[in-house]
Amino acid sequence: TLMGCDHFTVAPTDPEPGTLQVRMTVRDGERQPVSGEAVRDDDLIAHVYHTSSPLLIASDVPGTAHRMGLIPPRGAIYSWMGAPLLVGERRLGVMAIASSERRFNNGDLRMLNILASSASIALENAQLYQQQAQRVEHLATLNRIGSQLSGTLSPNTVLDTIVSSASELAQASGVALFLFWVDDDDEALSLMRSAGLSSRFVEQPPAPLLLDGGWNHVPERPLVIGDAAQDSRLAGVLPRLRDERIHAMVELPLVIGQSNLGVLALYYDRVRDFSDEQVELLRTLANQAAQAIDNARIFTSTDEAFQRSVEQLLALTGIGQMLASTVDLKSIGNLVLEHAME
Repeated sequence: TLMGCDHFTVAPTDPEPGTLQVRMTVRDGERQPVSGEAVRDDDLIAHVYHTSSPLLIASDVPGTAHRMGLIPPRGAIYSWMGAPLLVGERRLGVMAIASSERRFNNGDLRMLNILASSASIALENAQLYQQQAQRVEHLATLNRIGSQLSGTLSPNTVLDTIVSSASELAQASGVALFLFWVDDDDEALSLMRSAGLSSRFVEQPPAPLLLDGGWNHVPERPLVIGDAAQDSRLAGVLPRLRDERIHAMVELPLVIGQSNLGVLALYYDRVRDFSDEQVELLRTLANQAAQAIDNARIFTSTDEAFQRSVEQLLALTGIGQMLASTVDLKSIGNLVLEHAME
Protein backbone atom coordinates (compact mmCIF):
# COMPACT_ATOMS: atom_id res chain seq x y z
CA THR A 1 0.00 0.00 0.00
CA LEU A 2 2.80 2.40 0.92
CA MET A 3 4.47 1.92 -2.47
CA GLY A 4 1.32 1.48 -4.51
CA CYS A 5 2.42 -1.90 -5.85
CA ASP A 6 0.57 -5.14 -6.42
CA HIS A 7 3.63 -7.45 -6.53
CA PHE A 8 6.14 -7.78 -3.70
CA THR A 9 9.03 -10.24 -3.17
CA VAL A 10 11.61 -10.75 -0.43
CA ALA A 11 14.47 -13.10 -1.26
CA PRO A 12 17.04 -13.46 1.55
CA THR A 13 20.18 -15.53 1.24
CA ASP A 14 19.98 -19.02 2.65
CA PRO A 15 23.10 -19.37 4.83
CA GLU A 16 23.40 -23.13 4.29
CA PRO A 17 23.40 -23.51 0.49
CA GLY A 18 24.49 -19.89 0.00
CA THR A 19 21.77 -19.04 -2.51
CA LEU A 20 18.92 -16.55 -2.78
CA GLN A 21 15.59 -18.12 -1.92
CA VAL A 22 12.13 -16.61 -2.19
CA ARG A 23 10.68 -16.42 1.34
CA MET A 24 7.80 -13.97 0.86
CA THR A 25 5.74 -13.22 -2.24
CA VAL A 26 2.68 -11.09 -2.90
CA ARG A 27 1.07 -11.32 -6.33
CA ASP A 28 -1.87 -9.20 -7.44
CA GLY A 29 -2.24 -8.02 -3.86
CA GLU A 30 -2.52 -11.51 -2.37
CA ARG A 31 0.15 -13.18 -0.27
CA GLN A 32 1.37 -16.45 -1.74
CA PRO A 33 2.49 -19.61 0.14
CA VAL A 34 6.22 -19.64 0.96
CA SER A 35 7.88 -21.46 -1.92
CA GLY A 36 11.54 -21.42 -0.86
CA GLU A 37 12.49 -21.74 -4.52
CA ALA A 38 16.01 -20.69 -5.45
CA VAL A 39 16.40 -17.50 -7.47
CA ARG A 40 18.01 -18.07 -10.86
CA ASP A 41 21.29 -16.32 -11.62
CA ASP A 42 19.73 -14.62 -14.67
CA ASP A 43 16.83 -13.20 -12.67
CA LEU A 44 16.44 -9.44 -12.07
CA ILE A 45 16.56 -10.12 -8.32
CA ALA A 46 19.89 -11.96 -8.68
CA HIS A 47 21.25 -9.02 -10.70
CA VAL A 48 20.43 -6.60 -7.86
CA TYR A 49 22.04 -8.97 -5.36
CA HIS A 50 25.28 -9.47 -7.29
CA THR A 51 25.70 -5.77 -8.08
CA SER A 52 24.66 -4.68 -4.57
CA SER A 53 22.91 -1.75 -6.26
CA PRO A 54 19.22 -0.79 -6.53
CA LEU A 55 17.59 -1.10 -9.94
CA LEU A 56 14.61 0.81 -11.36
CA ILE A 57 12.88 -0.22 -14.57
CA ALA A 58 10.20 2.41 -15.01
CA SER A 59 8.53 0.76 -18.02
CA ASP A 60 8.93 -1.96 -20.64
CA VAL A 61 10.17 -4.45 -18.02
CA PRO A 62 10.30 -7.48 -20.38
CA GLY A 63 12.23 -5.61 -23.09
CA THR A 64 14.68 -4.05 -20.63
CA ALA A 65 15.31 -7.40 -18.94
CA HIS A 66 16.00 -9.10 -22.26
CA ARG A 67 18.43 -6.35 -23.29
CA MET A 68 20.28 -6.91 -20.01
CA GLY A 69 20.49 -10.63 -20.74
CA LEU A 70 18.08 -11.40 -17.90
CA ILE A 71 14.69 -13.05 -17.63
CA PRO A 72 11.71 -10.77 -16.85
CA PRO A 73 9.43 -11.44 -13.88
CA ARG A 74 6.32 -13.51 -14.45
CA GLY A 75 2.98 -11.89 -15.19
CA ALA A 76 1.97 -8.61 -16.79
CA ILE A 77 4.50 -6.26 -15.17
CA TYR A 78 4.62 -2.62 -16.26
CA SER A 79 7.14 -1.21 -13.78
CA TRP A 80 9.70 -2.94 -11.51
CA MET A 81 12.37 -2.05 -8.97
CA GLY A 82 14.56 -3.87 -6.51
CA ALA A 83 16.90 -2.93 -3.66
CA PRO A 84 19.61 -5.01 -1.97
CA LEU A 85 19.31 -5.89 1.70
CA LEU A 86 22.67 -4.78 3.10
CA VAL A 87 24.28 -4.50 6.51
CA GLY A 88 27.59 -2.75 5.96
CA GLU A 89 29.06 -4.61 2.99
CA ARG A 90 27.36 -7.88 3.84
CA ARG A 91 24.56 -8.89 1.48
CA LEU A 92 21.51 -10.45 3.10
CA GLY A 93 19.17 -10.60 0.13
CA VAL A 94 16.91 -8.49 -2.09
CA MET A 95 13.55 -6.75 -1.77
CA ALA A 96 11.67 -6.20 -5.04
CA ILE A 97 8.31 -4.66 -5.95
CA ALA A 98 6.39 -4.42 -9.20
CA SER A 99 3.22 -2.91 -10.56
CA SER A 100 1.04 -3.88 -13.48
CA GLU A 101 -0.29 -0.29 -13.85
CA ARG A 102 1.73 2.30 -11.93
CA ARG A 103 4.99 3.74 -13.23
CA PHE A 104 7.67 3.91 -10.54
CA ASN A 105 10.06 6.89 -10.33
CA ASN A 106 13.26 7.82 -8.47
CA GLY A 107 11.25 8.95 -5.45
CA ASP A 108 9.74 5.47 -5.22
CA LEU A 109 13.22 3.97 -5.47
CA ARG A 110 14.43 6.11 -2.55
CA MET A 111 11.45 4.96 -0.49
CA LEU A 112 12.21 1.32 -1.34
CA ASN A 113 15.84 1.82 -0.23
CA ILE A 114 14.64 3.16 3.13
CA LEU A 115 12.35 0.15 3.56
CA ALA A 116 15.18 -2.20 2.57
CA SER A 117 17.53 -0.63 5.14
CA SER A 118 15.02 -1.17 7.95
CA ALA A 119 14.29 -4.70 6.75
CA SER A 120 18.03 -5.48 6.62
CA ILE A 121 18.48 -4.72 10.32
CA ALA A 122 15.49 -6.87 11.27
CA LEU A 123 16.68 -9.68 9.00
CA GLU A 124 20.19 -9.60 10.44
CA ASN A 125 18.83 -9.82 13.98
CA ALA A 126 16.67 -12.79 13.02
CA GLN A 127 19.60 -14.53 11.33
CA LEU A 128 21.89 -13.93 14.32
CA TYR A 129 19.29 -15.44 16.63
CA GLN A 130 18.85 -18.42 14.32
CA GLN A 131 22.62 -18.94 14.06
CA GLN A 132 22.97 -18.87 17.83
CA ALA A 133 20.19 -21.40 18.20
CA GLN A 134 21.88 -23.61 15.58
CA ARG A 135 25.20 -23.41 17.45
CA VAL A 136 23.55 -24.62 20.63
CA GLU A 137 21.82 -27.42 18.73
CA HIS A 138 25.04 -28.46 16.97
CA LEU A 139 26.97 -28.56 20.25
CA ALA A 140 24.27 -30.70 21.82
CA THR A 141 24.37 -33.03 18.79
CA LEU A 142 28.18 -33.30 18.99
CA ASN A 143 27.99 -34.15 22.69
CA ARG A 144 25.41 -36.83 22.01
CA ILE A 145 27.47 -38.28 19.15
CA GLY A 146 30.58 -38.27 21.34
CA SER A 147 28.71 -40.19 24.04
CA GLN A 148 27.47 -42.75 21.51
CA LEU A 149 30.95 -43.29 20.05
CA SER A 150 32.67 -43.54 23.42
CA GLY A 151 30.02 -45.94 24.71
CA THR A 152 30.98 -48.81 22.40
CA LEU A 153 34.10 -50.62 21.23
CA SER A 154 32.34 -52.71 18.61
CA PRO A 155 33.87 -51.79 15.19
CA ASN A 156 30.59 -52.31 13.33
CA THR A 157 28.62 -50.17 15.77
CA VAL A 158 31.26 -47.44 15.65
CA LEU A 159 31.23 -47.29 11.84
CA ASP A 160 27.42 -47.28 11.67
CA THR A 161 27.24 -44.49 14.25
CA ILE A 162 29.79 -42.36 12.38
CA VAL A 163 27.87 -42.53 9.10
CA SER A 164 24.45 -41.86 10.63
CA SER A 165 25.85 -39.02 12.76
CA ALA A 166 27.59 -37.41 9.79
CA SER A 167 24.36 -37.50 7.78
CA GLU A 168 22.50 -35.81 10.62
CA LEU A 169 25.04 -33.15 11.59
CA ALA A 170 26.28 -32.21 8.11
CA GLN A 171 22.87 -32.37 6.39
CA ALA A 172 24.63 -34.14 3.53
CA SER A 173 22.79 -36.04 0.80
CA GLY A 174 25.47 -38.76 0.79
CA VAL A 175 28.20 -40.03 3.13
CA ALA A 176 31.14 -42.36 2.47
CA LEU A 177 33.59 -43.69 5.06
CA PHE A 178 36.95 -44.77 3.60
CA LEU A 179 39.46 -46.56 5.83
CA PHE A 180 42.99 -47.87 5.37
CA TRP A 181 43.79 -51.45 6.30
CA VAL A 182 47.47 -52.35 6.39
CA ASP A 183 48.52 -55.93 5.76
CA ASP A 184 52.23 -56.82 5.51
CA ASP A 185 53.05 -53.13 5.01
CA ASP A 186 50.74 -52.95 1.98
CA GLU A 187 48.08 -50.27 2.03
CA ALA A 188 44.48 -51.13 1.17
CA LEU A 189 41.79 -48.44 1.01
CA SER A 190 38.24 -49.68 1.41
CA LEU A 191 34.83 -48.05 1.43
CA MET A 192 33.62 -49.41 4.76
CA ARG A 193 30.25 -47.67 5.10
CA SER A 194 28.03 -45.37 3.04
CA ALA A 195 24.62 -43.74 3.11
CA GLY A 196 22.51 -41.94 0.50
CA LEU A 197 24.57 -43.23 -2.45
CA SER A 198 23.58 -45.53 -5.30
CA SER A 199 24.87 -49.12 -5.44
CA ARG A 200 26.70 -48.32 -8.68
CA PHE A 201 28.58 -45.47 -7.01
CA VAL A 202 29.36 -47.57 -3.92
CA GLU A 203 30.75 -50.44 -6.01
CA GLN A 204 33.29 -48.16 -7.71
CA PRO A 205 33.60 -44.94 -5.71
CA PRO A 206 36.09 -42.28 -6.82
CA ALA A 207 39.13 -42.26 -4.56
CA PRO A 208 39.22 -39.33 -2.12
CA LEU A 209 41.40 -36.48 -3.30
CA LEU A 210 42.87 -36.15 0.20
CA LEU A 211 44.50 -39.56 -0.17
CA ASP A 212 46.46 -38.91 -3.36
CA GLY A 213 49.63 -39.20 -1.28
CA GLY A 214 48.75 -42.69 0.03
CA TRP A 215 48.36 -43.83 3.61
CA ASN A 216 51.77 -42.50 4.63
CA HIS A 217 50.62 -38.97 3.79
CA VAL A 218 48.75 -37.34 6.69
CA PRO A 219 46.40 -34.55 5.50
CA GLU A 220 46.33 -31.51 7.76
CA ARG A 221 43.09 -29.85 6.66
CA PRO A 222 39.74 -30.87 5.17
CA LEU A 223 39.18 -30.57 1.44
CA VAL A 224 36.19 -28.30 0.77
CA ILE A 225 34.66 -28.01 -2.73
CA GLY A 226 31.57 -25.81 -2.97
CA ASP A 227 31.06 -26.29 -6.73
CA ALA A 228 32.31 -29.56 -8.19
CA ALA A 229 31.86 -28.38 -11.78
CA GLN A 230 34.32 -25.53 -11.22
CA ASP A 231 37.11 -27.57 -9.59
CA SER A 232 39.74 -28.91 -12.02
CA ARG A 233 40.79 -31.64 -9.59
CA LEU A 234 37.46 -33.38 -10.20
CA ALA A 235 37.62 -33.24 -13.99
CA GLY A 236 38.25 -36.98 -14.32
CA VAL A 237 35.30 -38.03 -12.16
CA LEU A 238 32.88 -35.17 -12.84
CA PRO A 239 30.54 -37.23 -15.09
CA ARG A 240 30.16 -39.83 -12.33
CA LEU A 241 29.50 -37.12 -9.75
CA ARG A 242 26.85 -35.57 -11.99
CA ASP A 243 25.16 -38.96 -12.44
CA GLU A 244 25.03 -39.20 -8.65
CA ARG A 245 23.79 -35.56 -8.44
CA ILE A 246 26.80 -34.55 -6.40
CA HIS A 247 27.54 -30.83 -6.81
CA ALA A 248 29.55 -30.09 -3.66
CA MET A 249 31.64 -32.13 -1.27
CA VAL A 250 33.80 -32.10 1.85
CA GLU A 251 36.53 -34.62 2.61
CA LEU A 252 37.53 -34.87 6.28
CA PRO A 253 40.80 -36.56 7.25
CA LEU A 254 40.60 -39.21 9.97
CA VAL A 255 43.91 -38.81 11.77
CA ILE A 256 45.31 -39.94 15.13
CA GLY A 257 48.69 -38.36 15.82
CA GLN A 258 50.67 -39.12 12.67
CA SER A 259 48.53 -42.11 11.71
CA ASN A 260 46.24 -41.73 8.70
CA LEU A 261 43.14 -43.86 9.26
CA GLY A 262 41.17 -42.74 6.19
CA VAL A 263 38.64 -40.14 5.06
CA LEU A 264 35.04 -39.27 5.87
CA ALA A 265 33.52 -37.88 2.64
CA LEU A 266 30.33 -35.79 2.63
CA TYR A 267 28.44 -35.21 -0.61
CA TYR A 268 25.79 -32.56 -1.37
CA ASP A 269 23.19 -32.46 -4.13
CA ARG A 270 23.51 -28.71 -4.70
CA VAL A 271 26.22 -26.08 -4.99
CA ARG A 272 26.81 -24.40 -1.65
CA ASP A 273 29.14 -22.23 0.39
CA PHE A 274 30.80 -23.58 3.54
CA SER A 275 31.58 -21.15 6.34
CA ASP A 276 34.66 -21.55 8.53
CA GLU A 277 32.36 -22.35 11.43
CA GLN A 278 30.66 -25.15 9.51
CA VAL A 279 33.99 -26.67 8.47
CA GLU A 280 35.28 -26.52 12.06
CA LEU A 281 32.12 -28.28 13.26
CA LEU A 282 32.72 -31.08 10.74
CA ARG A 283 36.38 -31.31 11.77
CA THR A 284 35.30 -31.86 15.36
CA LEU A 285 33.05 -34.69 14.21
CA ALA A 286 35.94 -36.22 12.22
CA ASN A 287 38.24 -36.04 15.26
CA GLN A 288 35.63 -37.85 17.36
CA ALA A 289 35.20 -40.46 14.63
CA ALA A 290 38.96 -41.05 14.28
CA GLN A 291 39.37 -41.56 18.03
CA ALA A 292 36.44 -44.00 18.16
CA ILE A 293 37.80 -45.99 15.19
CA ASP A 294 41.26 -46.15 16.77
CA ASN A 295 39.83 -47.28 20.12
CA ALA A 296 37.76 -50.01 18.44
CA ARG A 297 40.79 -51.24 16.49
CA ILE A 298 42.97 -51.38 19.61
CA PHE A 299 40.26 -53.27 21.50
CA THR A 300 39.74 -55.71 18.62
CA SER A 301 43.48 -56.31 18.24
CA THR A 302 43.90 -56.86 22.00
CA ASP A 303 40.87 -59.14 22.14
CA GLU A 304 42.14 -61.21 19.21
CA ALA A 305 45.59 -61.51 20.80
CA PHE A 306 43.97 -62.64 24.05
CA GLN A 307 41.90 -65.24 22.23
CA ARG A 308 45.02 -66.55 20.47
CA SER A 309 46.82 -66.83 23.83
CA VAL A 310 43.92 -68.77 25.32
CA GLU A 311 43.84 -71.12 22.31
CA GLN A 312 47.60 -71.65 22.52
CA LEU A 313 47.43 -72.43 26.25
CA LEU A 314 44.61 -74.92 25.66
CA ALA A 315 46.59 -76.52 22.85
CA LEU A 316 49.70 -76.78 25.04
CA THR A 317 47.66 -78.40 27.80
CA GLY A 318 46.33 -80.96 25.36
CA ILE A 319 49.77 -81.66 23.97
CA GLY A 320 51.16 -82.08 27.48
CA GLN A 321 48.47 -84.62 28.31
CA MET A 322 49.16 -86.58 25.15
CA LEU A 323 52.92 -86.56 25.76
CA ALA A 324 52.45 -87.72 29.34
CA SER A 325 50.30 -90.65 28.21
CA THR A 326 53.05 -92.36 26.16
CA VAL A 327 56.66 -93.44 26.60
CA ASP A 328 57.20 -94.37 22.96
CA LEU A 329 59.94 -92.12 21.57
CA LYS A 330 58.64 -92.32 18.02
CA SER A 331 55.11 -91.36 19.10
CA ILE A 332 56.50 -88.49 21.16
CA GLY A 333 58.54 -87.26 18.20
CA ASN A 334 55.55 -87.41 15.85
CA LEU A 335 53.34 -85.54 18.33
CA VAL A 336 55.92 -82.78 18.80
CA LEU A 337 56.48 -82.44 15.04
CA GLU A 338 52.77 -82.45 14.23
CA HIS A 339 51.84 -79.72 16.74
CA ALA A 340 54.93 -77.64 16.00
CA MET A 341 53.90 -77.49 12.35
CA GLU A 342 50.40 -76.40 13.38
